[in-house]
Amino acid sequence: MGRWIHFWMVGLLFWLAASLAQDPSVVLPQGEIRGVKKPSNKRSTVVAFLGIPYAQPPVGPLRFRMPEKIQPSNKTVVATQFGPACPQPDMDRLKTSEDCLFVNVWVPELPVDLSVKTYPVIVFLEGEMFTQGNPGKYPAEDLAAEGLVVVSVHYRLGIFGFLSLETSETPGNLGLWDQHMALKWVQNNIGKFGGDPSRVTLMGHGSGAASVSMHMVSPTSKGLFERVIVMSGSLFAPWAISHYARDAAQAVAHLIGCRSHSVDEHLLDCLRERDVADILQAFTRHQKDLNTTELFGPVVDSFMPPESAFFGKNPQATLQKGDFDKKMRVMTGVAESEGAGMLSMIRNLARRSYDDLVHLFLTASIPRAVDFYGFRTAWQAVYRTIRYHYYDRVANKDKAGMLQQLLQFYSEAYYKAPHDYFVNGLVRNNVPTYIYRYAYATSDPFNNVLNTTGAPHGSELLYLFGPTVYRQEIGVGFSRQDEAVSDLMKRAWLEFASLGDPTPSQFGFKWEPSTRDELKNYEIREQLTRVPYPRHKVAFWNDYLPSLERLARGEEDVANPTNRPPFDSRFRGGFAGRTIKYRTSATPSPSSTSSPPPPMYHVSPPSPPPSQYYFNHSDHASSRHLPRMSLERRCTTRLRNNRPLHDRLNDRFTTSYHSDDDCYWTNPVQRCDTVKAGRICWLQLEEQAKMARLRKKRMNDDPQFRLANILHSSLGAISPGQVQVPLRRRRSVARLVYYYQSQPDLKRFSTVPSDTDKNGLILTAL
Repeated sequence: MGRWIHFWMVGLLFWLAASLAQDPSVVLPQGEIRGVKKPSNKRSTVVAFLGIPYAQPPVGPLRFRMPEKIQPSNKTVVATQFGPACPQPDMDRLKTSEDCLFVNVWVPELPVDLSVKTYPVIVFLEGEMFTQGNPGKYPAEDLAAEGLVVVSVHYRLGIFGFLSLETSETPGNLGLWDQHMALKWVQNNIGKFGGDPSRVTLMGHGSGAASVSMHMVSPTSKGLFERVIVMSGSLFAPWAISHYARDAAQAVAHLIGCRSHSVDEHLLDCLRERDVADILQAFTRHQKDLNTTELFGPVVDSFMPPESAFFGKNPQATLQKGDFDKKMRVMTGVAESEGAGMLSMIRNLARRSYDDLVHLFLTASIPRAVDFYGFRTAWQAVYRTIRYHYYDRVANKDKAGMLQQLLQFYSEAYYKAPHDYFVNGLVRNNVPTYIYRYAYATSDPFNNVLNTTGAPHGSELLYLFGPTVYRQEIGVGFSRQDEAVSDLMKRAWLEFASLGDPTPSQFGFKWEPSTRDELKNYEIREQLTRVPYPRHKVAFWNDYLPSLERLARGEEDVANPTNRPPFDSRFRGGFAGRTIKYRTSATPSPSSTSSPPPPMYHVSPPSPPPSQYYFNHSDHASSRHLPRMSLERRCTTRLRNNRPLHDRLNDRFTTSYHSDDDCYWTNPVQRCDTVKAGRICWLQLEEQAKMARLRKKRMNDDPQFRLANILHSSLGAISPGQVQVPLRRRRSVARLVYYYQSQPDLKRFSTVPSDTDKNGLILTAL
C-alpha cells in the first residue's frame, strides 16, 4: 500500500508541474487564445497574449475596405509573439504584412472567477504622422505589473489606412475604423482577461494621440471608453487632418501607373492589383522630404450619410463647441523637444549641408506650415514673420544652429501650439483636464538625429514602459534618476486609469485639473512640480499670426479693441491733406524746361482699415536684369541669397508670381490642377494671364483702399511731405498709377511743379 501511495504522490507532483508549466490560455468566441508568461520589473511574471486577431485580414478584395468582424471559431490561436506591423515606408528591418490587424494584451494575472473584473484597462495607440507605427516596439509587461490590463492596437497606416477619394465607395479613415473595431473587441472580450470594461482609458501618443482626441468627438466611439490620455499630439495638429486627400490618392496612383483610370472604381481595382512594395515605393516618392501638404491621414467625411460617417462634421469645430461627452476626464501633455519626431522622418537629415537645410526651411517647412494653418490672405506677411522668428536668428553657415531652429519650429508649430488649442477647447467646456510638460532629458529614441537639450519626442514612453523598453532601445538599464521618473509616471497613470485622478491623497502632492480661468501646468522630472503655463511659446502661432490674417481680411482684431493702428496716428484720419511724392529715380534729376510735367492724381479715400498696414505684398527685389524668358526657365535660373531657388524640376511646389518680375516659391494658395500630370505642379499659364490673375487677387474691391495699402507697404512709415522712394519700387507703383487711370472716382490733370519736382510723380490725397 505504501508503494502505491508513493507512486500516486509522484504522479500528482508531475501533473502539478505540467499544469504549472502549461501556457496560460483564455477561451473567446474566436477560439482559444494561448499566451505566454513574461518577466517584469516588479512581479515575477506577467501574462501576455500577443498577436490576437480582432478583424478579418484586409487583403485581396478587402484592401482599402472597412474592417470586417472576425468570425467565431474553435481554432487555437498561439499568441506568444507580436504580429507583423502594418505596411509602411523605409522600414526594411521591420517585419510587415497587410495581415496586421492584431491586439496585444498584458495582464498581471488571469482571474480565477470571471465574474470579478479586477483591473482597470489602458488601450494604447501609437504611431507617427499616421505613416509609421509598430506596437511591438513597446512591450507593456512593466506597466501591466503595476496592476493594469494593457492593450496595444495595430491599425492600418499611410495609404493603406487613409486612402480617400472623398466618395461613399472610398471614404477614407480606415485606420480610425480599425481602432474602433479594436475598442469594440475590448468591450466584448477584456472581461475574460480580468479587465473591467467600464474602466477603459484610451491612451495615445503622436498620431495615436490625435486618434484618441478624434474618438472623443466621434459619435461612433461614444461609450467605448471612459477616460483619455493624450500624449504629444491632438486633432488640432497640422498633420492630423488631410485637406487634399483626393489629390494625394491620384498622385500616388499616377506614380504607380494607374494614371489612365479616371473612374474611381477602376482606380481602386488597379491599386488592389499592385504589389505592396510597389505601392510603398510610390508612396515614399510622394512623401519625399516630409511632404505633409498632401499626406494620407484622417479626412472630414461630411460627404457621407451621418449613420455611415466617422465624424460627420469637422471634429475640431465639434470639440470647440463642446458637442461631445464633457464628463470624460483628460490627461494631456507634450515634451520639450517634440520636433525631433518630425525631423527623424526626413531622410539623411544629419548629413545634409547647411544650404540644403536652408532650402528645406524656406521652400518646404515654412510654406507648408502657412498652408496648414490656413493663412490664405496674409500668407506673404505671415511667411516673412515666421522666417524672421526662426530662420533669421541663425548665423550664416551655422548648421547646428539651423538644426536647432528647425527643431524649435516643428516643436512649436506642429505640437505645442495645437496642444494649446486642444487644452483651451477642453477647459472652455469644463472638461476636467490635467496638463503636464515632460522635461526629463534622456537619450534620443530617434537614433540621435539631433543633439537636443530637452526631452525629445517619444522619450516619455521609454519610462512609462520601462525598464524593458529603455533597455531595448538604449541598451542600458535605468539609473536612480531614471527609475524615479519611471515610478512617478507609472503611478500617476495607474491612478488616473483607476480613479480619474493622477494624484490621490496618498501621493503627498496634488496635481490639480485646469479650469477656464487658470491653466495649471505640471512638469515631470524626478518629481512633479507646478510650473507656469508657456503661453508665450504658443501665442506666436495661436494669437499673433492669426491676427495678421484677420487684419488682412479687414476683420476686427480682438487684441486691438480700438480698431485703430496705434503705431501711426497720421493714418487715423485717412490721407486727407497729405501729399506723397513718388520719384521715378533714386535721386532728383536736374532742372530742364524740356521735361514734361508729371501727372497728378487726386484721390479721396476713406481711412484704410487696419489690415492694410500689415499686409506687405511685395518685399522682394525686382528682377529686371533677367531677360525675358519662359516662366519655367526664369524660375529655374532665378537666384536668391547666392543660391539656386529651384534646382530640380521634381520639387513638389507650385510656381507663382508675387511681384512684378519676381519668381518666388511658396505653398500654393491657388492650387494648380495639374496633379494628374504628376507631382511637377507648374502653372502652365502665359505670363500675361498669370499677372492679370494675380492683380485681380491682390486688388481689393475698393481701389482707394488698395492705393493706401500699396503706398504704406512700399514706403513704410511715411512722413508728411516729399518722400524719396527706392528705384526698385518704380515699376510696381507706376503700374498701380496706370491702373487707377481707368477708375471713375479718380481725377487726372497736369501741373507744372517746381524745378526740384521735375520727373516726379505726385499723388495727392484730398
